Amino acid sequence: MPRVLPFAGLHYNPERAGEVASLLADAADWGPHTIRHPSGKGQGAEPATAAYQRRAVATATRSDQHHASRLFSDWAGTVAGDWLRHQVLAQDDSPSLYLYRCRRPVPEELRHGPGVVEEGSYVGILAGLGFDKDHPLRVTEQLDPSAVEQMVPAMKAFALDVAPVWAVFSKAALEDRAKQLDSLVSQAVGGQPVLKFGDPQGGSHELWRLAADQAQQAAGILSGVPMAAVQGGLQVAAERELVTRRGAPPNGMPPSVLALVTSVDGPGAEVPAVLPVHRLLLASSGISAGRLEQRLASFFRVMEVPQTAAPGDPVAALEAALAELGKARPEFSGFVLYTGRGRFRLVRSKGRMFMESWTHPLGRAAWRAMDINVLHALVFERILGMPPQESRTNAPPVATELSPVKALDRVDSGEAVAAFFLAPPAPAQLLAAALENNATPADAVRPWPPVPAGLVLRWRRRSA
Repeated sequence: MPRVLPFAGLHYNPERAGEVASLLADAADWGPHTIRHPSGKGQGAEPATAAYQRRAVATATRSDQHHASRLFSDWAGTVAGDWLRHQVLAQDDSPSLYLYRCRRPVPEELRHGPGVVEEGSYVGILAGLGFDKDHPLRVTEQLDPSAVEQMVPAMKAFALDVAPVWAVFSKAALEDRAKQLDSLVSQAVGGQPVLKFGDPQGGSHELWRLAADQAQQAAGILSGVPMAAVQGGLQVAAERELVTRRGAPPNGMPPSVLALVTSVDGPGAEVPAVLPVHRLLLASSGISAGRLEQRLASFFRVMEVPQTAAPGDPVAALEAALAELGKARPEFSGFVLYTGRGRFRLVRSKGRMFMESWTHPLGRAAWRAMDINVLHALVFERILGMPPQESRTNAPPVATELSPVKALDRVDSGEAVAAFFLAPPAPAQLLAAALENNATPADAVRPWPPVPAGLVLRWRRRSA
């Protein structure tokens, strides 16, 4: 159970910064680049500074804009310090917690398949999360050791936390304290927001700073509940490694990260929607589509999908295939297979008992219930023979794609042999798997609305 830590945050001053929505970034885009050979072996990582600076340059729109991506390579905190002097950023004078409420429509190109909503919304708390061996913070996703190694110098060098980790907890674990937390949230929402703005996509964003007594109460309540980092596990692992290398935490304080903390079992408006991240088998695998289907038949039922869509409309055909996938859940594991030229197949398990007989040694019930885990364990590892470390960190010939439409295009262009379309797991499944120490493959899901980078900043150390 990690410690929830209030902090004195920095946030945009709309009077000087302009349209805040245009200045934020997606926290999921913050991370070091690892360049791999097609075989999956690393070519040698770029120095961390070069990797982050390259991403920042690629993300920012203009060099004079106060965009969050300019802070991704702000090693000494000089950019943030300059923005503070010019009142583009405001610095709160005492530690607190921040309540963030967001609502945003899901883009049409991502709105395909069972369990994908038209609009997502949530209420979360921005806080520091301190963790050590006595206060563990679980990590949901499998981590690439080379990516962690790249992240360590970045975490050591950065003066600011810009991109929050997405952490989840269960209100059920709070028991009678859940009502107290709900009351604190209601009190905060009744006050004046620090920031309130819309975005061009039709979304709305509101940020409140909790009063000192509210923050202390909320921190005490949340410090008594198990949590898992569903997104941003690299930051958590890098912080742990930093403490290991130092031999002791700095100033006797536990390692910590900035986090957006949300529940997995609150009312629908409080729980982030989850978008699936689909998988591709690249052409570099050397396996043909026909051979792939033959191998899949050993573990799954590979079925034709009823053709209800007009010929030549692959997106409508995908919708029909995903609807069939939805009918099979939760009794069966499965996914939709696309191998090009309008050819879709529903790939469904031969029953839970059959599937569990193959996956039982690999993970517990919560882990086996997620289609993404079955896909990697049985298809990529058992059928195609990929080592688990490469399969679950998405090394070639496995690739990921958030947009179903782009996944279809990548198969039709010949870049990939096949696309595997998935339904999203529930946030509660991700928490349960993490608490059982069963990691999911990297980049398994995306929260919607995205966790924002640059909304509230936390000093790791002050610039001179």
